[in-house]
Amino acid sequence: VTRDVGVVDDGSHAPGAFIPQFCALPDRRGQPAGVHADTLRLRPAELRPAGVARLEGVREPVGRFESNGRGGTLAADELGRPIGFYLSGSGSDARLTGGVGHSGNVIHASNREIFMVSLLSAKHFECAVVIWACALTIGSAAFAGSPDSTSLVRGPIGEKLDAHLTAIARKGYSGAVIVAKDGEIILRKGFGVANRRKGQSVKPDTVFTIGSITKQFTGAAIVKLEMQGKLRVSETIDRYFADVPDDKKGITLHHLLTHTAGLTDVLGGDFDTSATREAVLRLAMQSKLRSKPGIKHAYSNLGYSLLGMIVEKASGMEYEAYLRKHLFEPAGMMKTGYLLPKFAPGSLAVGYRDGKSWGTVLGHPMLEDGPCWHLRANGGIHSTIGDMYKWHLALEGSEILSDEAKAKYFAPHVDEGSGDSFYGYGWVTFTTRRGTKMLGHNGGNGIFFADFNRYVDENVVIFHASNSRRYPPGRIGNDLARIIFAKN
Repeated sequence: VTRDVGVVDDGSHAPGAFIPQFCALPDRRGQPAGVHADTLRLRPAELRPAGVARLEGVREPVGRFESNGRGGTLAADELGRPIGFYLSGSGSDARLTGGVGHSGNVIHASNREIFMVSLLSAKHFECAVVIWACALTIGSAAFAGSPDSTSLVRGPIGEKLDAHLTAIARKGYSGAVIVAKDGEIILRKGFGVANRRKGQSVKPDTVFTIGSITKQFTGAAIVKLEMQGKLRVSETIDRYFADVPDDKKGITLHHLLTHTAGLTDVLGGDFDTSATREAVLRLAMQSKLRSKPGIKHAYSNLGYSLLGMIVEKASGMEYEAYLRKHLFEPAGMMKTGYLLPKFAPGSLAVGYRDGKSWGTVLGHPMLEDGPCWHLRANGGIHSTIGDMYKWHLALEGSEILSDEAKAKYFAPHVDEGSGDSFYGYGWVTFTTRRGTKMLGHNGGNGIFFADFNRYVDENVVIFHASNSRRYPPGRIGNDLARIIFAKN
């Protein structure tokens, strides 16, 4: 046990009272180990499924915390993050304490907005959120009833989507899908097989690599760093790299983000362990440009790897560590990343090609600190459908990226060449046949495939990931959209 990380309030003390017998403690990995009684003894914290009434406007009760004979029912907000526990009552007038709150806190819920009263300082509240989030999402403290791990089919449209995916699963499709409409999840489910040798089915919390969807996290990291005053997208790359040749001195971060730097696409294989940061940077500076910077859009994975290096230079942190601290943890995405999530054995989907096991991206050769730099920052991040939905919700708010940053992030900066799709900073803007806007990006490596589409004008989001090509996974998103937007 390393240190106190928060106070679990039993509801009978004054605001802000420090209650030694209910001090939450983490182990050396930051996971909640329990609570200590009389300031000395450690009492294990136990989480069990709860069979209580749902709070109006609160996503759902997500478990029960008990210690030293006392406890309460945990409830989560729309991001899936625990907001505290209530001690008595049920329904919309249930009393709820926020871990560092006090007796009498009431949730006033309306639609998807949750308002809590009488919270302590943001510093203390953040501390409590961390301990609760750890308890619900990682290690042995996680409980089987977590919302992200349970299948859900809701309403007539959800049933139609489920029927379609079940039918194509019989033809060889395997993957996980989440669909939300008007702010409500209508489908969250896995289909097919995650590991044929072990006979494991795909579940909602199965982990998939999301390929080039990784680029939107790199883009978000860059605009986040701009928010923090650590860089500007208008800067040229010679601010971050030494010995930039003359033909590349005019390349800006904006050019890299929009694939207009003129760089080649790739310079080597994803699992080439000679592709260290220094080696890839040297190869990039020696490579021949396809066009002058800023002239035309030409997709470049190399450009995004350079952006990953710039994230490290500007932040003073490793690429994945920066994403985890400034993007994933604030969004509640504890199952997203390369190595830092420490994925449990058997949680990753195994890829298949021509009926044979290809394995997992993380099972292939890599560097000690993560993927080789031919892949890092441009692809290869792993996630779950639940985490990707949390990312969608985070992007609807302004906690992680300000409205100004998001305007730059999502803007249709550059025509991809067809006149009907425009590249932003890791996102592509499309106009649907209905005249509405869709923001999307997909990714794949010939085995795995993922697709993320946000119909922002119609309040619909679809994310799906697949580990097999036996059924063309690129069709899934269009199939689901056709069902959702079909005229009655």
